[in-house]
Amino acid sequence: MSRAQKIFEASSADEVLYLSLLKFKGACGQPSVLLVEGNDDVTFVDACLCRFNPSARNRVATYNCRGKSNVLKLHDLISESMEFSLSEFWCFIDKDFDGMRGRAPSEKIWMTPTYSFENLLVSEEVLGSLLSGEFRCNDVDGAQDVINIKAHFRRFVDSYIDALGFANLCAYYARLENIETHSHDQTITPNISVDYPTVKKPLTDENILSRMGKAKPLDKSQVLLKETDFKKLNPVTDWRGKFLLAAFVAFLEALKHDRGTKKPTIFSKKANMTFDPRTDSVRTFSSLAALPDCLKLYVESIPS
Repeated sequence: MSRAQKIFEASSADEVLYLSLLKFKGACGQPSVLLVEGNDDVTFVDACLCRFNPSARNRVATYNCRGKSNVLKLHDLISESMEFSLSEFWCFIDKDFDGMRGRAPSEKIWMTPTYSFENLLVSEEVLGSLLSGEFRCNDVDGAQDVINIKAHFRRFVDSYIDALGFANLCAYYARLENIETHSHDQTITPNISVDYPTVKKPLTDENILSRMGKAKPLDKSQVLLKETDFKKLNPVTDWRGKFLLAAFVAFLEALKHDRGTKKPTIFSKKANMTFDPRTDSVRTFSSLAALPDCLKLYVESIPS
């Protein structure tokens, strides 16, 4: 493909992206539009509005841009447009492994201080709230159950680091080297499971290298060259959030199964519960998590 053709296709794609937003803005009829990366981000941002700026919910619409790159492109296109003003838009992106991708910070872009918003939802505090409410640990026996399970949670985190370290390293390498990969949420995430309380290694190193690489398997020797810098990252806050959240959900599913058995081994006794960790996770955890002040201030700046 010639350079001219590449430029034409890129400009055409930007025009389609821009026109789609223009149509959405006209159809939604709201004065403010929130630009987010994906479906789960829509849920997360709406939960944040409920917590920090509920009076704004009836005056905003949230637009799924289908990817971080599209949020950033739309921010730039809006800033140069005649039809829109950036004052009408609020952009939410994940930091990932590549931050702003070379762009200067903007007061209209909120970027997670963690890899993604999912990292914010996994904590001992969230677990404690779930145990007290959804898992019915609110009597004498339940108090001891909470103490025991919180100790198990620390083992869970350590095992997560061991089990998902190489997969995260591969994702880190691919992003920094701009190597196209298959969707991690189709190749890695479905294989994450827990043998309570520990996370099992989802795949062999060779399988991870093969499944991640799109054009060809990732080169393990090249991946390992990034290991020194990768180890400087905090696994809970700076590794891929969807991997961590998937592991946490599996941990909670094991707890739910035990809580519902006639003779539990983790809990003191059986209890009926309706909470489903797999379907209720993002909204429920977002209502319980200790979210950063920078997010609170940003959401509060949306006009009500």
